Amino acid sequence: MTISTRDAFGVAAIVWRRPHPDAAASAFELLITHPGAPLFAGQDLGAWLFPTQEHTATSTRESDLVETALRALDDATGLLVETVALPLGEIITADGYRLIAFAFEADSEPPRAHLPPQLRMEWPAHSGFELAFPAVDAAAFVLSDEAGVRLHPSQREFVTRLVQLLSSQESVS
Repeated sequence: MTISTRDAFGVAAIVWRRPHPDAAASAFELLITHPGAPLFAGQDLGAWLFPTQEHTATSTRESDLVETALRALDDATGLLVETVALPLGEIITADGYRLIAFAFEADSEPPRAHLPPQLRMEWPAHSGFELAFPAVDAAAFVLSDEAGVRLHPSQREFVTRLVQLLSSQESVS
């Protein structure tokens, strides 16, 4: 995988699982998260995200990027996975932010008692009051078709890439 070396960028962890052992490559579930900030309260379609963390290290070695993705997953959901990382490449969002993603297969649920990190922000806007909110207020496995609707549009390309990758692996085996 070729990674450009422009400034800071995000690394996403895309966790997938099959709903049952005989499911086709296109029939899988994805773990998506809902941002906890009040700006997203009451929003559903187009508001969910894959667990993501900004990569601040100067290294762009794949192993370092995978470590960042796994840290993002643990921070957001408390889920720990120990499977091979499948690189899904890089996208540039509409606002110019670079996002690199890796997919991981898992069959367990995130721990219910997990508390994601807090984010601090001025709320209400321009009020002078700074409040803390959970960075993630929900995490759920949803079918890939549903994820394509609930995910923020900038991250939907990764669903397409994962479907293609799993389909190609299934046709080889």
